[in-house]
Amino acid sequence: MKPVSFAGKSNSRKEWEDYAWERLLKDFAKISSPRDIENILAKIVTAHEKKQIAKRLAAVELLKQGKSYKEISRILWLSPTTISALKKSINGGDYVSGYGWYKKRGRKIWSSFPNPARKGAILPHGKLVFPQRRNKYRS
Repeated sequence: MKPVSFAGKSNSRKEWEDYAWERLLKDFAKISSPRDIENILAKIVTAHEKKQIAKRLAAVELLKQGKSYKEISRILWLSPTTISALKKSINGGDYVSGYGWYKKRGRKIWSSFPNPARKGAILPHGKLVFPQRRNKYRS
């Protein structure tokens, strides 16, 4: 993959992102070897991102097999929001994460959940972050 060069005067972040994405797609179109694609992705994608992409691809396959959200969630540890977004993308839309969906609508993200920095906060996956001590001053 060649270095990105952009000849515009007003180089906004959005323009750079669009240019880089188009360049990546053109480079992928030229490559015929899966090994070469893997080498490019290894340079720009972290191990965590690779794992998330693999989970989403697996979820798409499971959705095509007719598995329920609950089954997919249990197998892959994905939230129902992520699975729903993937299902919508299969049906012709673009993938939009739950975070992006809330941000786009100007809503508070996870507003119904307590602050995770507090002791005993319960996050959306239902697990207790820190065990909370109970004493005579705290109910």
